[in-house]
Amino acid sequence: MEKEGNNGVVGPLTLTVRLASGGDALELAQVQVQAWRESFTHMLSPRTLADLDIDETTTVWKATLGDPKRVTHVGIVNGEIVGFIIVGASRDADAPCELEVQMLYTLDAVKGAGMGQMLVDAGLGGRPASLWCATANPRARAFYERNGFRADGVTKMVTAGWDQVVNERLVR
Repeated sequence: MEKEGNNGVVGPLTLTVRLASGGDALELAQVQVQAWRESFTHMLSPRTLADLDIDETTTVWKATLGDPKRVTHVGIVNGEIVGFIIVGASRDADAPCELEVQMLYTLDAVKGAGMGQMLVDAGLGGRPASLWCATANPRARAFYERNGFRADGVTKMVTAGWDQVVNERLVR
């Protein structure tokens, strides 16, 4: 697969996936903040995106990586984390299945290169799971549908910074 990189040079990307380690917290925080700023400009206000804080997000990642009930895989290109997936027990009281994809993000630089698919394969394999997807995120919705996820009719309003976003639950 060839993809234009951050430096504008087109070349092959070597994509790999591994389990996250405790030492990945800062890099995961940086990827999460960048992914939000790249992906959510159409649904979150500039104020919310500007307020994203690497230090606060790193603190959350340290706790997440220390939680034995969650498994995080990271996607790597050229030695750098460019995406991640967190899979754990469903957090829904009316859980349609045991597992939930709690987060899945990739940077724009690797979208379309297969990293998201590699992360889903590593994190879930073929197991049933649920996840929440913003209704205003058609690219993510299409990706999840290609992976067998379908809306089950349950929605919720989520507060993200200064904004409110409607999410719908997808299940496979």
